[in-house]
Amino acid sequence: MLKLDDDTWIKDMPRFLELIDWLSTESTQDYMGNTIGYSIGRSWHFNKCESKSIDKTPYDLPFVARWCDGGSGYFLSRKSLEILFEYTMKYPGCFRGELYEDVLVAKILYLNGIKPYDLNLIQLGIISGDIQPNLQDLDAEPFLKEGREAAKQGNLKLAIDNFQKAIEIQPDQPLKVYKRLSQFFVEINQVEPAIAVLKATIDRFPEDASLNLKLGNILAKKGETESALKYYSQAIEIDPNQPPRIYRALKLQVFRVLKFEELGLAYLPIPKCASTTLKHIFYYLKFKQKYSRSIEQVHIHQFWSPETHVLQNLQNLDNYFKFTVIRDPIKRLLSVYKNRVLYYQNLSLKSVEGKVKNAGLKPKPDINYFVENLENYFQFSDDLIHHALPQNKYIGKELDIYDLICPIENLENLRQIISQKANVEIEFPRLQTAGPKITLKDLTEKSLTKLIEFYAEDYQLLQDFYSVDAIWQEYKKVKS
Repeated sequence: MLKLDDDTWIKDMPRFLELIDWLSTESTQDYMGNTIGYSIGRSWHFNKCESKSIDKTPYDLPFVARWCDGGSGYFLSRKSLEILFEYTMKYPGCFRGELYEDVLVAKILYLNGIKPYDLNLIQLGIISGDIQPNLQDLDAEPFLKEGREAAKQGNLKLAIDNFQKAIEIQPDQPLKVYKRLSQFFVEINQVEPAIAVLKATIDRFPEDASLNLKLGNILAKKGETESALKYYSQAIEIDPNQPPRIYRALKLQVFRVLKFEELGLAYLPIPKCASTTLKHIFYYLKFKQKYSRSIEQVHIHQFWSPETHVLQNLQNLDNYFKFTVIRDPIKRLLSVYKNRVLYYQNLSLKSVEGKVKNAGLKPKPDINYFVENLENYFQFSDDLIHHALPQNKYIGKELDIYDLICPIENLENLRQIISQKANVEIEFPRLQTAGPKITLKDLTEKSLTKLIEFYAEDYQLLQDFYSVDAIWQEYKKVKS
């Protein structure tokens, strides 16, 4: 226990928190504080007591032991607290005539073999007995500046302290300040303060979907599913353009539709099914030039994101040519592994690798180890989920709502249709093909069987285009 007088205040919060951590985990002392006293005088308290009967009463008890000054704060271990409790219960008369709690504490502990250890929190600059500055007289900006600098240096506790002071001085801070404060707490694994900050921030900025999404994510990881779904729902209500996994968590089927109004095209992209190629084609048709990341400063998928609509049905697209591109489910997974795991090394990213290793998984798995632990890897990479999720999660389970379901092997047919509608001959470039060659031959029979089970719904949905029998026959052929 750390006892502080009510007229002191914490001057250096990061060091105070370090002190608390040290006291609770490492300290071997039972009684610490600003050690004073060989005699006890009362003149400082004269004319300061409301009770006239004791205001100028002399202190007439004998000096027993040095004590830790209550005005500077003192620490008592669990052992000391137990001694004090037992002694005062056994000898209630010990209070008689004693005017100072800090002196009485020292007497009891001394009689039980415990002496004070000197630790002056005021001299250390951790607390102060001076008058605390009026917050209205302070400027928040210096605290924010110091907090940002502390964050750059990796001292997030100091960053938190300064951001909290800035908010206390001037609560009307921009949204980004509150967001950063919550993120600081997340990064040092202080989940409850992060949740408290986000809830308070949502009250201040109720129309910001990202706050609800972030809070939902934290609650989901904490295992508070119902609360997480509540904030996911609020995020979608504010802005329907949320990640697919949020809709999956809410068990909602939605469609992400990229509309090309000039040509009357409505495209439902599936990752690893020529979606990058088609978005480059749309860019070329719209702007009459090839897409250049150096010009747009964003990836092609981010460029089209504002034009991608989240719809719960396709009823309002009757005047559009609705199409999607599909792929054999297992060959699509092989492409995901080749491109996202081997080439982009998504599981070796700094933000992911440590978590993967802590779970006992390999950050650089071979294809069969990856398949065996597919669901476990999903826990650590939204990117993998996005690319490897079954195709029915993107296009639904009713294919008759589409004007064209185009197998990736038949892109020539789609090229001709788009060329005809655009009245210009176009070519389909092959993009996102980076990575070593991975084929069915690299799979073990066990891995193939698991993937067939994992993508069973896709094979059922796409049975007019791909089948389990066909993939087995091809597998046996390349293995022979």
